[in-house]
Amino acid sequence: MKKILLIVGVLLQLPVLLAQAQTEIALQNDFADDYYPVWQRACAYLLDVAEAMPADLYEYQPTEDIFTFKEQLMHTAANLYWLNATYIAGEEMEELNLEAEGKDKEDVIELLRTVIAKVDASYQAMASGEENETVRLFNRMETNKKRVLMLMRDHMTHHRGQLVIYLRMNGIEPPAYVGW
Repeated sequence: MKKILLIVGVLLQLPVLLAQAQTEIALQNDFADDYYPVWQRACAYLLDVAEAMPADLYEYQPTEDIFTFKEQLMHTAANLYWLNATYIAGEEMEELNLEAEGKDKEDVIELLRTVIAKVDASYQAMASGEENETVRLFNRMETNKKRVLMLMRDHMTHHRGQLVIYLRMNGIEPPAYVGW
């Protein structure tokens, strides 16, 4: 019985220990230091939501005029990828198939992980003060890289909220929310 209690105790502490270990990385700027834990939790929750939907329901679409579950995820990935390449990393976009057609659940989740890793690398590598560098968002308004990164998180949160509704409409309990 003591062994079981010990194992349960360790398992309950494991997420806390992993979260602490994840935040102990060397970041190049104060903004990244603040943004890192928030972004990591937001992305982990998005991936948990993506995992929660069974593969055979990735084509689920509540009405004909809105995205399927898979299209919601692909739209989110494409937006994060484009905003990061265009405004944060300032790099040419490599060929990445961001179309939903022909992708299954595993493909979509792997693509999300790839895009998230690219965003991670970009904001973590910014030099101190670079987060305040001016960019012209959508060729219309001046803002800075920090605000673009926050826009990316907000956009992801917007679509993740819709995905939670899709889960509930299919009788699936969404993963527990991971907040602050």
